[in-house]
Amino acid sequence: MFLNLSRNELSRMLPSSFAVMHKMREFSISSNKHTSHFPGALFTKWSQITSFQLQNNSLTSRIPPEVGMAKKLKILYLFSNNTRFLSPQLGELARLRELDLSTNSLMESIRSSLGHLKQLTVLLLYSNGLSGTMPTEMGNMRALQILNVGTNGQEGELPTSIARLKNLRYHVLLSNNLNGTIPSDLGKG
Repeated sequence: MFLNLSRNELSRMLPSSFAVMHKMREFSISSNKHTSHFPGALFTKWSQITSFQLQNNSLTSRIPPEVGMAKKLKILYLFSNNTRFLSPQLGELARLRELDLSTNSLMESIRSSLGHLKQLTVLLLYSNGLSGTMPTEMGNMRALQILNVGTNGQEGELPTSIARLKNLRYHVLLSNNLNGTIPSDLGKG
């Protein structure tokens, strides 16, 4: 089942009765006016979901831990909201290929659990308030082709482990507080 409710004026989150749509595979409610909580229960009921798009809204709640139950999820777009916290359970989405959390209000460090996303090809975290150092576990995301963590508060040196990302083609780190040296093997993929 595919359901697209994008580009409307919807302001309330989906009713809990939507959770009975067990065959949901692709869902988009992007570009609306949602300000309420994130629908965690949907991830527990929609076991077949492969694409979940909730970008361009005004969600302020955290990404719920139930997101880790969406084991078939390949695309998760939550960009352009006001989400503040990353869920450690994002690292449980073993099939995830694209994760876009850019232009939110994330105010913590990049979670090391993201290093478990070995099939991830696109990771967009730019224009947030992410601080701290980049975790060495990011070097485990061997399929990664696009990485953008620009315009954040990343500090310290780049981990040498990112040189293991041999498929990386687009890497943006601008407007951070990085120092030290660039790993000599970076970009030799």
